[in-house]
Amino acid sequence: MNLLLVIEKFSFFKFMIDRNMWWIFPSVFLFGIATFSFLFIGARSENRILRKLLFIPARKSITNAVQLGGLPLSLSIIFGFFHIYNHESFHSFFSILDHYTIKYWLVSSGIIVLYGYLDDKFELRPFVKLALQLFSIGFFATLESRVVFPKWGALAFLIVSFWGLGVINGSNLLDGLDTLTIKIGIVTFGVFLIISYNFKIPSSTLASLVAISSLLAFYFFNKEPAKIHLGEIGGSFIGFTSVLVSCLVFSHLIRIKVSHFNALNICLLPLTLPMVELGISFVRRIYSRRSPFKGDKYHLHHILKNYYGFSPSKASTIYALCYALVMISGITIMHFYGPFLSLVLTTGLLVTAYVGIGRKHWKSEKSLDLKPKALFDYLIKKNVGVIYSSEVEEFELKVISGVLTTSEDPVTSEEAGEPFEKKADSSLEENGKKTKKIA
Repeated sequence: MNLLLVIEKFSFFKFMIDRNMWWIFPSVFLFGIATFSFLFIGARSENRILRKLLFIPARKSITNAVQLGGLPLSLSIIFGFFHIYNHESFHSFFSILDHYTIKYWLVSSGIIVLYGYLDDKFELRPFVKLALQLFSIGFFATLESRVVFPKWGALAFLIVSFWGLGVINGSNLLDGLDTLTIKIGIVTFGVFLIISYNFKIPSSTLASLVAISSLLAFYFFNKEPAKIHLGEIGGSFIGFTSVLVSCLVFSHLIRIKVSHFNALNICLLPLTLPMVELGISFVRRIYSRRSPFKGDKYHLHHILKNYYGFSPSKASTIYALCYALVMISGITIMHFYGPFLSLVLTTGLLVTAYVGIGRKHWKSEKSLDLKPKALFDYLIKKNVGVIYSSEVEEFELKVISGVLTTSEDPVTSEEAGEPFEKKADSSLEENGKKTKKIA
């Protein structure tokens, strides 16, 4: 009874209860539990069809976890939006423009689920994957630009495309530890809830609660040691869902006469973390003379785990709590000093934290400088024998019975063992040359 009295004090949420919308969120949670359970059981069943479709072992897992967790997660979120969309009180919470935004998002999210499944199953080439991402985001941005900013459609298209592509890829990079995506996602959608409550935005409130309900269902399968990992679908879909909520916030703020500039800064505030994660990762890899598209283990969550000795669960919790503190600071700054300064200072805090914690590890001995001199120095430090070209007049390599050899002294039984000696002797008789094994 006391809980109901507390809820009644917040007419904004009471309105949702009065319109009989509350049941959608436990339904999403239970649907998520059911679909995650089906994936877990089906991937290990003896049915060949189910196993072939669902069993994709997580490549980096030490617990033989299933990698396709993004599929039930995305289905549970779509399930929630489907019920909201068909609810009799839909137009009490969503405008006609929101109606179109959700339709465009549903079509584009279907493309993301499809390419995500193919990437999890077959590991698509980076170019193919990027092309499919551009297509899905470009499709959504083309249609959504007419909704959020019809007078400046080209500018709206660029902003939605840039942030959409960045948030999708940044969210994927943040999916590196057990429960990390869950905890970060709850903080992100929690920030959207605070913004929604402050400006009385029912559409983004419902959308955020659907996403949180689905993430909570995933927790039981992703907690350490994880049984299911999100894979490509999950990180991308969570990122794209946050883009949807951001668009809903922007549309409502414009309708209540908030300036376009302030509305843009407000709706982008909860998207700063994946954008910073992506930007820092690209700059770090380019600075280290590596391809910006190749993964590494120098993300902030990896550093917390590998260099500070935290378990995946503790590292995820620490990361999410620090992120929450930064976002609370951002909301406070927005309240007193305005949205633009809030966005700038929040981004600055995140970048400072990344560089301050990670810089010494990015340039540690365990990271390789690919300049020839530095590479040879690294090998010598590791007691790897290095022969300089000035010391060798002639060098010839041959492969005999799968063993690398040079044209010098014969192989002895102590070096190669009895089976290899017999094979090598027959090759020597045929070729009339002596060989020596290179260790």
